[in-house]
Amino acid sequence: KKTMATKLFERCLVLQDVAAGLLLTTAVLRKSPPPCLTQAEFAKIRKKLESSFPDVPDMTKVQGFEAIASNAQEVYDQTLPHYQHFVDVCEYTQQANMMINSIPAMTAEFKIDRSHAMMVTFMRMITDFLKLHLLMAMIDDRKPILALHLFAFQMTKRTTEPNVTRVAATLKRLEKAMHTVAEEMQGISDHVAEVILELRESITTAFDSDKLRQKNVLNPLDEGLVMAMPTFTAINPRQTSVPLHDELRYADQYAEWTLYSAFICPSILVRPEIYMLFTTLATGMLVLPLYEEVVFDLHSECETLGAKYPPKGFNFVCPKTLKLKKDFKELAIQATTKCGEIRKERRSFLSGEISQLVTLFTDVPGLIAPKFPMVLAALSMARSEVKYYFAHLQVEVPKARVKIYNMEDYFDDQITMLIGACLALTSLVQTHTKLIENYFTEYLQGAHRLAIKDLMDKVKGLAREGVQEIFTGLPDLLAPGLENEFESFRLDWGRAHAVLMSKESQSVMKNASIVDLIHRMRLVITHSHYADSIHELIMDHCDLSSIWHFRTNLKAIFKQCLEANDETAKYALSFLNLLSFIPDSVHESCPAEQMARGTTASKLGSDMMNEIAARVDILLKQFNGQMTGLSAQVVPVEAAYRYERAEANQNAAEALPGYESKAENAQSIKALIGVQASAVHLFHSIAVSPNEIIIYDLVFRPKELVKKKVESYLRESYRKECSGHKSGIAPPTKLKACFQNTCQALQHVSGYIGFDFGSMLRKVLYDESTSCIEAPYVPGTCIHELTAAIDPASQCVTQHYITFYKSLCEQAVPGGSLQGAVMSPLSKGFVGHGTENFADVKEFKALYHLIGGYGMAVLEAELVKLVVLRVDKIKEFILSNASALNNFKQKHSSPDSWDATVGCMCRDLRGLDQLLIDTTIIGNALALRRIIADAVRESQQALTSFAGASIGMAKMAIKRNAYENNQTLAYLAQESCGLMDAMSGTDVDQSMKTAVVGNGVSAQEIAGVWSFLPYAYAASFGCEVWKGTQYDQRQDVMNNNLHTSALGMSQLLKFFDFKHDVVGDFISASSFVLLRMKSHADQFATFPLRAMVIFLDKFVAETGIVGRGVLQENIPYAILHSSLVDSAALGMK
Repeated sequence: KKTMATKLFERCLVLQDVAAGLLLTTAVLRKSPPPCLTQAEFAKIRKKLESSFPDVPDMTKVQGFEAIASNAQEVYDQTLPHYQHFVDVCEYTQQANMMINSIPAMTAEFKIDRSHAMMVTFMRMITDFLKLHLLMAMIDDRKPILALHLFAFQMTKRTTEPNVTRVAATLKRLEKAMHTVAEEMQGISDHVAEVILELRESITTAFDSDKLRQKNVLNPLDEGLVMAMPTFTAINPRQTSVPLHDELRYADQYAEWTLYSAFICPSILVRPEIYMLFTTLATGMLVLPLYEEVVFDLHSECETLGAKYPPKGFNFVCPKTLKLKKDFKELAIQATTKCGEIRKERRSFLSGEISQLVTLFTDVPGLIAPKFPMVLAALSMARSEVKYYFAHLQVEVPKARVKIYNMEDYFDDQITMLIGACLALTSLVQTHTKLIENYFTEYLQGAHRLAIKDLMDKVKGLAREGVQEIFTGLPDLLAPGLENEFESFRLDWGRAHAVLMSKESQSVMKNASIVDLIHRMRLVITHSHYADSIHELIMDHCDLSSIWHFRTNLKAIFKQCLEANDETAKYALSFLNLLSFIPDSVHESCPAEQMARGTTASKLGSDMMNEIAARVDILLKQFNGQMTGLSAQVVPVEAAYRYERAEANQNAAEALPGYESKAENAQSIKALIGVQASAVHLFHSIAVSPNEIIIYDLVFRPKELVKKKVESYLRESYRKECSGHKSGIAPPTKLKACFQNTCQALQHVSGYIGFDFGSMLRKVLYDESTSCIEAPYVPGTCIHELTAAIDPASQCVTQHYITFYKSLCEQAVPGGSLQGAVMSPLSKGFVGHGTENFADVKEFKALYHLIGGYGMAVLEAELVKLVVLRVDKIKEFILSNASALNNFKQKHSSPDSWDATVGCMCRDLRGLDQLLIDTTIIGNALALRRIIADAVRESQQALTSFAGASIGMAKMAIKRNAYENNQTLAYLAQESCGLMDAMSGTDVDQSMKTAVVGNGVSAQEIAGVWSFLPYAYAASFGCEVWKGTQYDQRQDVMNNNLHTSALGMSQLLKFFDFKHDVVGDFISASSFVLLRMKSHADQFATFPLRAMVIFLDKFVAETGIVGRGVLQENIPYAILHSSLVDSAALGMK
């Protein structure tokens, strides 16, 4: 059977929950007035209704009646939430008022060691009662809203609203909310004073940072051998049953209740102990958190209270020595000047202690369970300090105190440390929730259960019948396997405790065993919460989501934390974790608010993630820049230059090499140290963060974000270093060196994040090599097969080099933009116009290391494609000049037809110059292919020498014809292993041949079209291109690169399956043309005949098919010798 005490206990639980819901609803409605309140057409109606409230007069003649009457249902719907809320507040006010006055009447005594739960309930109820009234009074338009609703109700329902009288009474109460509450609470003043005096020691202990520090209250290591046991320290030697850390958890709430109590029950201030406590607390605060972002102006209200103290209608005697008006003015001045310092000192203490706890529990997570009371106390105090910090940034100081108010006193650069440490410790608690719960479950079911059984035996028969039954059943609820019964255990004890604390049990409380039971049960109940309510405890005591309401300052602090160059940066990600709590911090009576807050929180989370992403970009750029710059200084050549300049005293400010490496000179690399510190802490915090952070409807993955950012930066840097060079594209060796520096910097960074940078690097290099094709090159196949898959829109590194090398082939020709750039056999690469920085074996080896075999295959495929395109143009030339070529073929060898031959060469053959240029382009492409082959071969010898050696042995083991017919082996040898006879001229470029011949070349075409090719080339000696050509004996090249056309001619003549000796035909026809041109020197004075003869000799050497004996059969050796001597010794053309 329930007693009045048990009913009181249960109703208190319900009313506390109702108050929480009403406070939230009030805060929501306060910010969302109904739209009808601002509609201009309702203005006069609104004014009339407000003036006559709560009556609803006849409004038919008032302007706007028709408009509001036609929209009565809409007005009713818009104002209904506000009106219904007022009705709920009316009901709550009545019930809470009755309950608040009932608690002292039914409670025998308020003692912290016996009736702590009842004291907490009592003080929380009266404070919530005041807060609700103050918050309701802040709804400025409450009267017109209610008046509009009454009118709309009458218009739609055709009757009067039944609760109008109660609502009107509540509205009147709010006109002087503070005074009204104080008047109604006069009867409980002595009891409130009694409670505050009981809480005084807990409050003073919690706010004395020096004392807490001296006692090592938040230092687990001070416990020594009992560190594995649950933390328990008595608040003082006189009250050994009152747990210090449990009191610290509630201390800031005690302080707020004390300050609010002075306005609820002003008469308590006449007690010196309470007045002293009040002034001490008020000195450390300018405002009190009221609800969410709303603050209570403590000192303005104090001055209002002091101006008319004691308040009118209050029956208590005020000592003549108590001059509150004067004292409160001085208190306000003192608080304004000292508050910031007081709060900062406590924040500093908590920040240091919590940071140590984070470090300890990260290293030894097993300690977090027994030390959880300490953790909860630290987080609870820190939460209050963070809340006070943001609340004080909202302060509007009265004019009287503006001159002594210094805003800087209230800003704290270290607030991010406190917030970050709190969030980090909270995260540890969440991570090890199961560990904590299991620890205390085992403790409850073991030590506590045995202790309770023993106490139950001692109190058997002392309590009344219903309570005794609860006593008997309590140990059973702690039996192993009944972990879900802890809530029932707490409720049963709550009912029993309420009875024991009631006046009907005063005689029972004289028994020491009952008192011992109550002392033990406080600890047991506390531990039961640790066993099954970790999440609820975090929300009630550790949750920092309330600072979300101060979003402007929150964003600023987050940015400050993110950009810090110290360990503060490691807490930046914690702000995202904080946002994840916001949707859950909504009372169940306001489900719609969860969506509103969740949406806002997720948007803020997105903004924060974007800022983190931007910061990661900045850190990567700064770190890479610092590392690259410092690396450049230690390059041997640069170090030597620095030493030389220092010796010559040209730059006295420049330090000697190695200066930065000395510890005493760390200031010289301060920028790198700062960036590294920020990167270390930010990236490590991301590494140890959860893989997913869920904020309402969005999922954030910080680790994936950073990985993508690093990969993106790696890719962008690679591309930028490739294409951002002053010459348009970086030489491969330069790109390799720069990219190596970037990789070293990013590899350093990746160590903090903890992911496989090697795999990322390989992926980026592979993508930048092959992203422009649909599928990679398959070894043993024709490289031309890749050409159809090239993506022209791709901007990968390989494409940049493809563009450059194709341009080199097309422009390093007579009349091209790179005329003068030549392929030098002696240098084994191109020289001139800076091409030596791009097109030799060394550069291609560097390029091979960057883009690999697949990338090189893509590049060479494009070169093959370029050759096929030029071969098509040569075919067009032959087809369009078939008649003239036939005439040349028939008449070139006849001495009597020389004039006709000359006419054919210089007049009839259209496009002869372009033929030679196209062939030079083909020769350039073939030359690049041979240089690339050398680079591939040398690179593979260092990496996989056995592969090239094996293919080389297979190549040597078969005859040349068999080798050329075995395309798979030829492709493997030339494309994959670089086994191409670069300068001997014996190898046919198999991929080129396959691509050219496979382009629709038939036997009839060879006989009918391509058979004219040797004669076209012979006739090309008469084209204008030759006139500007000169042989350079130092490089053994033609100055306009025409010598590479010999390579093009040679390979083209080898590609087609001619039935006769076309090379001999070309030598014979060319020799005849050159000899006749020499015999008509006056007619061909502008032609470099000596260089032409040398060119023909080079062609013979290139073919590898015919020897110089064949050439000497057509041109005497003396002419060739004299041509070389004249060109070398005399510089003749």
